[in-house]
Amino acid sequence: MLKKIAFATILIQVAAFAGLVTETVLFTSTTTTQAAGAHPDGTVANH
Repeated sequence: MLKKIAFATILIQVAAFAGLVTETVLFTSTTTTQAAGAHPDGTVANH
């Protein structure tokens, strides 16, 4: 019984960590794209 609880706790921690990493990566890539003006060469188009 105790092993099942420990295993479930580890799974929850791994899932939370994976979610945190994914959120951080998505946030970083979004910020980088906005900072570059969505243009690879770094220029911002005037509309």
